[in-house]
Amino acid sequence: MMAYPESANQRYFCRVERFVLDGGERFATVVDSDGAPAYYPTGLALSGRARSVSVETLAAQAADLVHLGQWAMREGIDLNARLEAGLYLDPAEIETLAEACSLKTSALRRLNAVSEIRRGASLSRADLVTNSLKARRLTTAIRYFELVGRMAEARLPKRGAERSRRIEDRAAMVDLIRSYRPAIRSSRVRGIIPAGELARVVVFVATGDPRTIWKKEAVACRNWALVQLLVTAGIRQGEARQLKATDVDTAAGELRVERRHDDPEDPRVREPNAKTYDRIIPFGHDLSEDLDHYILGPGSDAAEKHGSPFLFLSHDNRTHGTPISDQTVGRIVRQLGEHLGISGLTPHHLRHGWIQNLADWAISVGLDAAEFERFANNLGGWSYLSKMAVEYRGDHLAQAAFKAGLRVQEERS
Repeated sequence: MMAYPESANQRYFCRVERFVLDGGERFATVVDSDGAPAYYPTGLALSGRARSVSVETLAAQAADLVHLGQWAMREGIDLNARLEAGLYLDPAEIETLAEACSLKTSALRRLNAVSEIRRGASLSRADLVTNSLKARRLTTAIRYFELVGRMAEARLPKRGAERSRRIEDRAAMVDLIRSYRPAIRSSRVRGIIPAGELARVVVFVATGDPRTIWKKEAVACRNWALVQLLVTAGIRQGEARQLKATDVDTAAGELRVERRHDDPEDPRVREPNAKTYDRIIPFGHDLSEDLDHYILGPGSDAAEKHGSPFLFLSHDNRTHGTPISDQTVGRIVRQLGEHLGISGLTPHHLRHGWIQNLADWAISVGLDAAEFERFANNLGGWSYLSKMAVEYRGDHLAQAAFKAGLRVQEERS
């Protein structure tokens, strides 16, 4: 099947666009080829925004919908017209949808630019995406199909046979799409770095010299304060990037993590934010000294450049004095890992190391599970209903029991 140039899908699901609105509000949606927000994708985004879904989630959803449009163009399906008419996808079409969700969008665009005969020769393993991304895309497709379908069904008589048929067909389609979603492993075991390796990171951050990694004084000072904060306070990289100098009290040894969605003082389109709840986190003397060294030294000089209130700022020539990006934090942590011979170290791994150490401490002092859950959920910024902290504690109790069993076995042999 040949791809159709400038198809309805190509014009409608053109690209992802991010907006910074008056008052600092961030928004992301799909725009059409004229740059206007696409009707149904924007409706889906607005429904998410009403539930306080972050702009990063909205942007990811919009990217999924652009990918969905590429699939529909490839299959010659006028997607919105089909959904509005209640002509829902059949099993063969759903199978091609699942296959397309396994591919990078760039690979799907490439397929749409070549003839059918070259389809198989144009793909390789490098064109495949992770199971988590495939699952997310299929979930977004379900939400989109449900939205358009329900809106079309609402225009039909409430007790009519046509409306009942459409509802049944839509439910059957959604159930079949769900069956294609791959099972996803817990984030605690994906790309895992052993506890012993994370312990080496903690030791280096406590005793090492940042100048062995970063030669420029201002950069070394900033990076050291940042990695100290990630390792000892366990905050997320987005929470670190949205900290302002006024959020840190080095005399009291406390920092305040706040939710600041749509902060007008933040110039970044990709605005970072606290993921869950506001909280106050205590920290020790060493981190106080490192933060003071940066805030009163290179950080102060950088802040004067643009009058930025944010704590961690850029020190390169082009962007000096502007808040750092998530790519910058990722690069800093990756360079720390490379220095220690640990490949693929990420900011989230440092958070894993923090909760591992916290669980070890709780076990050593005999803190019961309920008390540890309340304590760790508060410090980690998880919901009070979250079971993440208890899962970590259970893992470590199992590890401790396993090690104890090995020692008993050694004594008997």
